[in-house]
Amino acid sequence: MAKLRAEAVAGAARAWLAAARPARVLNVFDRACNLVADDGAVLALVTAARGLTPFGVVVEPGEPPPFAGVDAASPVSVAADALRVGPLAVELRGAAAWDARPNWAAVVAALKSHPQRPAALAVAGLEAAPRDSLLCLWHQVEPATPLLARVRPAAQNLIAGLQSGDWARSEQGVLKLAGLGGGLTPAGDDFVLGVMLAAHAGAFGLVAAQHCLALAEALAPRTNTLSAAYVHAAARGECAAYWHDQLAALSNPAADLSGPARALVSVGHTSGADALAGFLASFERAAGLQ
Repeated sequence: MAKLRAEAVAGAARAWLAAARPARVLNVFDRACNLVADDGAVLALVTAARGLTPFGVVVEPGEPPPFAGVDAASPVSVAADALRVGPLAVELRGAAAWDARPNWAAVVAALKSHPQRPAALAVAGLEAAPRDSLLCLWHQVEPATPLLARVRPAAQNLIAGLQSGDWARSEQGVLKLAGLGGGLTPAGDDFVLGVMLAAHAGAFGLVAAQHCLALAEALAPRTNTLSAAYVHAAARGECAAYWHDQLAALSNPAADLSGPARALVSVGHTSGADALAGFLASFERAAGLQ
């Protein structure tokens, strides 16, 4: 059995391991392996801190990639300090703790002092984002694509509902966005994730951020397990490492936004850019979103 050493563990991942519930392989890639417990909770094994998720464990990389021998049928054995997945044994003792929650108080204060930063981030993101992402589609007037035609009214309901405290309207928007689009995490879900992170960043006030958990519960049955896990994490104010980098740059008025923006919009085919679209749309005050 091959042995892997865990280097960092997110708080939600530590709780997942401590619960020691029956689990199985959800999906596996060269440098990532997602596990799911019987109650739907997800744990992600990744080989680089850059890819650390809110429910992730970073393990030491290797060649060939460590998950090459794992498949959907591989047995999973869970304990607080040791994890076995098929031919792999993951040693968890000594791994550093990673807090998936950014310093939201600092983000809120910085954006209040420098409200122009989201607009600057939009410029940086648009320069690097895939042309078929929601970030690019959201900022174009014509031609309207079928995806944008479905996303825009639902997104407007979600954002306007959070702005006004009309929770029924915001939930209506989430239900239309849930599971919308293709990919491992659908574009509509990614947009919702970005809106939730914006809520924690102060776009709508504290009450709206607290309401995000209810929206995540409404979304979950309408999408896949992994995507729902990311949205639930965002509702709690937790996000992946590349979002931490972007938020740190956004909070520093002297920081260059282009590098973190390029890294963010390069995640997945359009996932990072789709989430950034939701984040930035939340800070816009266009008439159509009031």
